[in-house]
Amino acid sequence: MARRGSRLALVALILLGITAGGLAARTQADEPIPDIGARVRVRVSGLWPGWHMGMFNQLRVPAACYRVLVFGPTRTVERMLSIREIERMQVSRLYDGRARVEPAEPDEWTYAGETWREVPMAPLREAEQRCSGT
Repeated sequence: MARRGSRLALVALILLGITAGGLAARTQADEPIPDIGARVRVRVSGLWPGWHMGMFNQLRVPAACYRVLVFGPTRTVERMLSIREIERMQVSRLYDGRARVEPAEPDEWTYAGETWREVPMAPLREAEQRCSGT
């Protein structure tokens, strides 16, 4: 009887984990602010036209001060953009910052299977107003 009870407990834990994992994935996909380290592309009026590849980052200050590090052709950070400089932002569904996998070339335009999700700018702009580092 004890063995049957432990099997039922194991099955219950597995089902709970699957349910919680599904809810967590759905919640994170709907979150307006990308995870730190996510691969993003941005449109900026002060730079050349088109999308610019980068990485979503956060300054180490008490308020949430977000930045996008834009990569150049030599895989170096070409520029650090504040949220107020960015017109549009999209986050990669392939390299969204939650997985440890990173692209081999951060300045590549696209990877096989990579799709993009639009990031609403309003929550980022609100956080930028509270940011003490700007």
